[in-house]
Amino acid sequence: MLLRKQLESISQAYPRHQQCAYLERLAQYNKHNIRPVADPWPESNYTCLVYALGLCNSRVYQQIVARNEEVFAGPEFAQYLISQSAIKRSKQVQAGDLVLYCSGSDEDKTVCHAGILDEDGLVVSKWGLGGLWQHGLLEVPASYGKNINYFEAVDSERMLNWFLKYARSRGADNARPRFNIQSLKEA
Repeated sequence: MLLRKQLESISQAYPRHQQCAYLERLAQYNKHNIRPVADPWPESNYTCLVYALGLCNSRVYQQIVARNEEVFAGPEFAQYLISQSAIKRSKQVQAGDLVLYCSGSDEDKTVCHAGILDEDGLVVSKWGLGGLWQHGLLEVPASYGKNINYFEAVDSERMLNWFLKYARSRGADNARPRFNIQSLKEA
């Protein structure tokens, strides 16, 4: 748990370039598997869930978020996906699966973080305002929760369609000169 508390401090206090240096120093006395991953998108343009659902390159997603401050792929959207059975629990965990970190009990679970399981059994995820990291399952900041749930790998187009449904349910503005939510096909 000490590592997770240290990661919490590092992820909240420092920008990405400084996080790397602190993680290198941390490894000298607290071994870990955390490594930076090349990040092709501006770090401020996406959340961990946007990355994990494959929405980083979606102009449609970006347009909706730009016009509707309260509508984005965050914890509420993750809960929506679960409640609508839009994502399915993995029966056999494998590379490419969606990994959701939660806090709370089974009855009152809150999704706090998301990533993708890689072929090495490690997770690739975005931490806060920093970039992408490859890390062990519990090598994440403490606030990301301790309950880990695996869901089958997702298709980004399908997730975009679910996001459109979610955005409509939250009253997203669809008065756009070149884009209309209603005209896009249902998931």
